[in-house]
Amino acid sequence: MNHKKVKLDDRNGMWFFLYFLVLLSLGWLVRDVASQPSLWATMAEFVHPQTGTSMGDPKSFAMGAMNFYQFGMITEPNMWLIRLWPPGFMFLEGMILKLFGVNAPVIFVLLILASLMGAFMLFILRKHLMLLVSPAIATLLPLLPFAFPLPRFFLLQPNGLILGESFAIIFFLTALLLLPLALRLRSIWVAIGAGLLLALSAYFRSQFELIVVVLSAAGVCLAILLCCLLLKKEQAAEHRSHIKWMLALVAVAMITANLSMLPWRVKNYFDPYLVNMSWVQTSQLIYINASKTNKELLDVGGEWVINGGGNIACNVEPSYCGNPGKDGFYQALIKHPRQWFGRKISLLGDYWFSSLADLGGVIRISSFMENTTNFFYLLCVLATLPLLWMVRRHRNFLLYGWICGAFYSCFAVVLSLVHLETRYFFVIKIFALFSTIGLSCLAWGMRHPGAELEDGGTAPTGNAAVKSVPAPDAVTAHSAPLTVGAVEERPLLSVVVAVTHDECPLEKFYARLVAALTPLSSNIEILLVDVSGGQRCWPIIEQLAEVDARVVGLQLSHSLRASSVYKAGFDYSRGNWVVLMSGDLNDRPEDIPRLYAKACEGYDIVIGRVKVQQDSLFLRCKAWIAQQLFGHLAETVHANGFSIIARQSLHRSGRLMWQLPALDKQLEKRGVAAASIDLGKAGTLKLTAGDMAQSAGTSGTAIPKPMLLAAAGGMLTAIIAFLCGIVLLWQMLFDGVSFSGAATLITSLYFLGGLVISLLGFIGASLYALNDEMKHVPKYSVWRSTENVKSISIQSAA
Repeated sequence: MNHKKVKLDDRNGMWFFLYFLVLLSLGWLVRDVASQPSLWATMAEFVHPQTGTSMGDPKSFAMGAMNFYQFGMITEPNMWLIRLWPPGFMFLEGMILKLFGVNAPVIFVLLILASLMGAFMLFILRKHLMLLVSPAIATLLPLLPFAFPLPRFFLLQPNGLILGESFAIIFFLTALLLLPLALRLRSIWVAIGAGLLLALSAYFRSQFELIVVVLSAAGVCLAILLCCLLLKKEQAAEHRSHIKWMLALVAVAMITANLSMLPWRVKNYFDPYLVNMSWVQTSQLIYINASKTNKELLDVGGEWVINGGGNIACNVEPSYCGNPGKDGFYQALIKHPRQWFGRKISLLGDYWFSSLADLGGVIRISSFMENTTNFFYLLCVLATLPLLWMVRRHRNFLLYGWICGAFYSCFAVVLSLVHLETRYFFVIKIFALFSTIGLSCLAWGMRHPGAELEDGGTAPTGNAAVKSVPAPDAVTAHSAPLTVGAVEERPLLSVVVAVTHDECPLEKFYARLVAALTPLSSNIEILLVDVSGGQRCWPIIEQLAEVDARVVGLQLSHSLRASSVYKAGFDYSRGNWVVLMSGDLNDRPEDIPRLYAKACEGYDIVIGRVKVQQDSLFLRCKAWIAQQLFGHLAETVHANGFSIIARQSLHRSGRLMWQLPALDKQLEKRGVAAASIDLGKAGTLKLTAGDMAQSAGTSGTAIPKPMLLAAAGGMLTAIIAFLCGIVLLWQMLFDGVSFSGAATLITSLYFLGGLVISLLGFIGASLYALNDEMKHVPKYSVWRSTENVKSISIQSAA
């Protein structure tokens, strides 16, 4: 039976926004190299001989951008610009001038754009890591490369932004992250997006065009290998399907990239100065420099070319000097390979362990810290092969091997032929950092030969709950086939009720629940999990357990997030189907038959969605804001809590992280059929802003209030300052009111200060949660229970 899966609610937009704020703050506030242009410099100041940058490439890009701004195109006198460099970055800078004017702070706008693209890249990386490690680690690990100076400097700070390589690298890394995502989702559109990003990286910096070419050539070899695997008849049907999708999606991505790059190649073919389909004219400069003697290069200021081995062909083959050409260049390489590669290898150490401030040749002496970080980057490169070996049993191993192999092979060719520059090694180091993180987490996720991931690996054990009261063994107690006929062994339905408030109307709730479940079956089980923290609910639960043997009561030792409550209830339940709901009548017991009927259509999990109607607009807005601020920390159940789950679906899916509302997404990603139904309107909000703030945290214990206050207060301060800034800007632009520098400065300080304080609060909360996970803090602890818990556990184990 084909199950139509629904796209369940995903509240991950907050993480994208937080990543954006972190990257923007790093690019704005941190300077790893002292001498850099100002973020607020205009284009005229930027290209000024005295106040502008001394780097040649950025000045050339600025010249092309000004040409585009004035004439809408690159005019004939400046055509040499787009023959030496691809047009992407010049077009971007020109568009900024078109939109914001010639006096716009171009570098600051570039920082915002780079932060947005970088946040998207980190967001995609987090989606991959969520299936391999715990949520807290998956959230923090994408930011780990920016703890090193090089990624901060080259991707976010002015000297890196004005080179255009920030965007090229981010586009390239995002494309590589989208390829496994396309395979997991089996989405051609995601593969097309990956191909477009690969082409964009080439349009921004020419070296990425060569990477795309090498990826395409290696992709042909990968396709041949995949076709050979498909010829093996002993392959399982599922594995054959995965190979076919890998073959198709890689082909789609590379065809999209090359087709997107074709217009520029055609333009170069009809260019009278090029008359070929090469990407840029840089190769001609390589041949010209290689044919010059040391004296000729020194006369034109080319010492950096000599130091980088740019004229090695003339040095090893004197007959090539003064006769530039491709044939003579490669003949010198073929005739003298030992001297050629010996010279290149002798230079690698100096350029790899260079100072961060040297973007071209090696000029400065590296500090101890720079040598240490460069050595770590080298370890990341060397770790690639061992990590690939560790994940060799993964179904996507060939995809990861293709990416890493093509990338390093491409740069081995580049560094062998062209003169060396330190920024060429920057790209390798950044790629090595991100690839090491991804492959290490994949190896970590595969360390347990247990349940399988949707993309063919093995699921992590997650955060194993350490309980002070042992729960029944779930696998032993519930491993029988899922059949309604086995009612004498276990109940048909187990209703897990979270009692979160001391004012919950338990008597009324119990009466309505029994009335709703009686037509379904008499063999039911009701688990009331008390985390209200008060004294009123537990005596009522004990009385209900004495009157009705089907009622089981658990009281946890302290108030926890709802996901831990439901996990405790699931551990102690016995039913074939488990209903998760709240005991405050916001989840109507009368809707359980509707959930069960929908589940009987062939779904393993059915989510009931409700709309709140009775609370005031102010309270609903306040709770919505609190959900956005604290929902990812609290992992509380709001709209996705009322659901019915087939117990066997959890056993088939392996060990889960039990973080609602992420539970339904985890099940869906593991191939479990999911559906949702609209249950109409509910009474009042389940969780107010205070409830979410108090229960916030990704571990079983609550996050300290100072961290929550810092996160909420800082965000509120930043929002107020931003609104004040909008008012000031409006009055300056439309009302002609002029303000002193103090007004705008104070507003900016409050805005930045609020963002920094908020980020510190969120980072502190994540670190607090990570500390709990590393110490294996119990997810829940049962303080007391009703007398029939023990007998139920023994009976279920039997």
